[in-house]
This record gives sequence, structure tokens and C-alpha cells, in this order.
Amino acid sequence: MALAVEYDESSDPVDVAFFCPVAHPAKPDLKKLKPGQNGTKKLFSIYGDRLLRVRYRYDASRHVRLKTIEIIVDSIPWIPADENAPDNTLVALKIGPTEKLLQQKIKTAGGRWNGFKRRWEISLGKAKEFGLRDRIDPKTLPKRAGKKHA
Repeated sequence: MALAVEYDESSDPVDVAFFCPVAHPAKPDLKKLKPGQNGTKKLFSIYGDRLLRVRYRYDASRHVRLKTIEIIVDSIPWIPADENAPDNTLVALKIGPTEKLLQQKIKTAGGRWNGFKRRWEISLGKAKEFGLRDRIDPKTLPKRAGKKHA
């Protein structure tokens, strides 16, 4: 579903110089709020479930506060890259150096340390079985055939 957003430039002038990275510090003061928190309720009543985040940016040198929002404008079905990959596909896992118990579990399941990649390698099936899908390095998953996006 695509969302058309109307914007009236006359009602909300934007100072382009404010967004210049040279004139302002790399990390501006930020306040991040989730929908439903104080400071988001009016926007939540407008955007509903499409509202993901409200941010307040403060610029002390200009005495300006900007309110920005993150909204969902489109939603389409998506299939994860590992969905159609065979379970015996070798994948690399991002495991921290202090996670010794997890490293031992991977080693016991036939996984091994790849010093060049600095990742633990194990079969995709075992990674799924252990609930480690979120730790899979996406670069190690096979590329899906089909439509390429520009």
C-alpha cells in the first residue's frame, strides 16, 4: 500500500543550513520516542500504526528543536534469503568472543571457527535449530535467483 503525503512548504519552513553536517556536530542531541509515549500522541492519532518513531533534535547553537517522524509508507511481502536455502548450506555466525557456552555448543554440533572471516561456521539447519537466525552473517547466504533491484 503506497501512501500519498501532502506537504505544505509555506506552513513549515525548513532551514537547509541546519542539515549541513559541516556546520553541526556529528552527534546532535536526540530524544527518541516510541508511539504512545508523551510527545507522540498527537502524531499517533494522525498516522496510527504507521508511526514507528518520533525524534526530537536539539540544536543549542541555534536554539532550535526539530521534531522528525519515521512512518511506514509501503509494505510488501518479503521472503528471507535463508527460506529456500538447503539446510546443509554453510553459514557464518556472529558470536561474541565472551560467549563461550554458545561457542562450545556450535563446536559440539560440528561448527568451526574461521579465523579469516572471524566468524563461526555451521550448517544453516543447525543455526535454525539453535535459534541463531538473527546471528547469521547475510553475506554468507546464497543469493536468490530472480528479479534484481536497481
